[in-house]
Amino acid sequence: MNKFLIGLCLVFSACSSMPVPIVTQPSNTETILQTGSFYPVVHAGSGVVKIVQKTDGKRFLRLENFSTDNGPAIYLWLSTAVEPKNSASVSIKPSDYLQLGSAIPAGTTYPIVSSELEIPAGVDISSFKSVVIWCIQFKVNFASAVLKIP
Repeated sequence: MNKFLIGLCLVFSACSSMPVPIVTQPSNTETILQTGSFYPVVHAGSGVVKIVQKTDGKRFLRLENFSTDNGPAIYLWLSTAVEPKNSASVSIKPSDYLQLGSAIPAGTTYPIVSSELEIPAGVDISSFKSVVIWCIQFKVNFASAVLKIP
């Protein structure tokens, strides 16, 4: 459960301009289904996101060379937003996003070392067009990545 929470969530205790890197481990037994590059929206954000499928059929979201600013209550969302370039372009209707994980407690030490983030079975990933780093407390889109089929 701890690995799941650490890998799945991005919650930071206070806003700052210091980037927070997340390191991941590659795998040779997977198919890349979708990929995208993060761009800053309200805060800094960079890195690559991939949705991969393992040979056992399980799907995962992976962040590579990812960093963003610290901030409170930041979550990783799969979003139906086609090109989320501001906070208003991200719907907060529960049917329009899939939140991966829950909050990491305040005071967590960074950087977070992340493995792959499992996408629940039965989720139709084709309905999600982007990945958003969303701050629930302030309803702010920190950074986004548009998903494309490679």
